[in-house]
Amino acid sequence: MLLLLVLLAVLFTPFAISPRDSVDILTDTFFKIVLIFVLIINLVTSHKRLHSLLNLMLICASGLAVGAIRDFLAGRYTQGRIYGAVGGMFSNPNDFAAALALLVPLAVALAGDPG
Repeated sequence: MLLLLVLLAVLFTPFAISPRDSVDILTDTFFKIVLIFVLIINLVTSHKRLHSLLNLMLICASGLAVGAIRDFLAGRYTQGRIYGAVGGMFSNPNDFAAALALLVPLAVALAGDPG
């Protein structure tokens, strides 16, 4: 399915409204996500590794959330909006908030999971 998705993305790029923008998104974002997906599929082979990966993700997100709260309390924000400390996807305040909000149910589920 992943190969089909990549193939369709490449085949339909010339028919996009802006083919140049499509190529930029494919090479800058999409192929990186596909690579990370393939790495995770091959490296996370047990429940323990999955649990460790999820815990690491929550620890990193907690650090970002604490940094955002610290920046807000210190007054380091623009037009009432907090920006992520690391940039990239988290430089957009909406993406940053969505990522943190999506991790809340995961944190609750892992808090109830003993191991």
